[in-house]
Amino acid sequence: MSSEGEYFFTGPDFDFGFAVNDAFIFNLYSYRILVFKIDSPSGHETTANILKIGLQKLVERCPPLGGVIVNIPGEQRGWKKARPGPGIKLVVRDLRSKLNYEDLEAKNFPVEAFKCEEVVPISPAPIMEGEASGSVFQYTWIDGGALLTVGIDHPITDGNGMNTLMGVLADECRLAGLVTSSTEIDGGHDNKALLGVDRSIVRALSSKSKNKPEDHPSYTFLTAPPSIEESHPLESKESLFMFQISPSKLGELKKAANTLDSRVSTHDANGALTWRSVMLARHKAGVVTDLDTEIEYHCPTDARRFVGLDKDYVGNMIYLVRCNLRLRDLLEPDNLPKVAASIRSALEARSRELIEGFHSLCKSLPDLSQVSFGWIEKISTTAFAMGSSWRAEQMYGADWGSEFGPVMRFRSPDVGFFGILKGMTFICPRVQGTGPAEFQTWLEPEGWKALQEDELFTRFCSKI
Repeated sequence: MSSEGEYFFTGPDFDFGFAVNDAFIFNLYSYRILVFKIDSPSGHETTANILKIGLQKLVERCPPLGGVIVNIPGEQRGWKKARPGPGIKLVVRDLRSKLNYEDLEAKNFPVEAFKCEEVVPISPAPIMEGEASGSVFQYTWIDGGALLTVGIDHPITDGNGMNTLMGVLADECRLAGLVTSSTEIDGGHDNKALLGVDRSIVRALSSKSKNKPEDHPSYTFLTAPPSIEESHPLESKESLFMFQISPSKLGELKKAANTLDSRVSTHDANGALTWRSVMLARHKAGVVTDLDTEIEYHCPTDARRFVGLDKDYVGNMIYLVRCNLRLRDLLEPDNLPKVAASIRSALEARSRELIEGFHSLCKSLPDLSQVSFGWIEKISTTAFAMGSSWRAEQMYGADWGSEFGPVMRFRSPDVGFFGILKGMTFICPRVQGTGPAEFQTWLEPEGWKALQEDELFTRFCSKI
């Protein structure tokens, strides 16, 4: 078909500096796949054309998406900047002979069906040197449906900002779909403020307290930048698994988890059960055997409200929290409330002073590459690291217009949401906003088998 190929969409020139939270993160793409059901025979061409208009409007609102991320030479060691580039890259590909929507739906959209080499237009490996594109997209036609793969380089924004951008793209596609003529389409955002360019509030964060490494246990302050390839080799024995918790079981889980601390949320309960389950699987697989081992829980949290940022701020404004439990305490089935309470306590300790102190500490370092996530080298052993799109209403709730219809499922490629960075556990948004909770994690097959025999796990969870 005529729409297959590569397309680039450029926005206005821009010039801005990254803040600490943007610059210390290595170039790693966060991948999301949105699955649509396309019934009309002409729907693939129509929606592809609408998407092109939507992406043009999106890059006009957020120019860094069309730029490139580069390291700053000279004295600002470890810092990055974004500069204008070739534009947002879109690949349109026809895989109708390989993938069928009804088949995927019947199998609950198995992640192994979304092969990276087919649905992701860029290598899944982190880009440690050289330039990195701000974003890449692929629109894949399948029989009876379509897949929209979104890859945004992490220095551009965190998951919350990605949700905002997806909401903007959905709205622009909806507006474009309302226009039936071939004349220039007005997406309706021409007079709205740019997104992802002004990072002055975050760049100015500073504090004379809480600025010591020991104040921020979820981060590591190194003498040299970590090597992703060396610390977590590609030949890892872990495989990607997904499981779900039904709506009724979510209520039961929260009730079971908040008996020690009434502040425990459903998300805290999800984190507690998943932390325990992953570590039980590692223990049964022989990865961690000593029951007195201290096990770390790491989770990125949205810190926008602590520093006066709007919830739709596009950029990185997460703060990682950490709590520890001995493996024997973590695995005890009756200790779920204790596990959840420890997570809630770590979350309640966040403050503006803490976040400002972290930024002051990072800016005082001679090389920003000294800052790293504390779980990087332990992500498959004694550290549990979790990402989350639990509150990503834009993933299922956004109105993409009648040509696209609603998002039917949220998935990653078969390499996970973060490419080759294995070991990360991810909480997906609830299906259609009110459906089951879905989870993705990396485990050794022997450990996954053990979970199928664990009473607490099977009480709440089922395999996808």
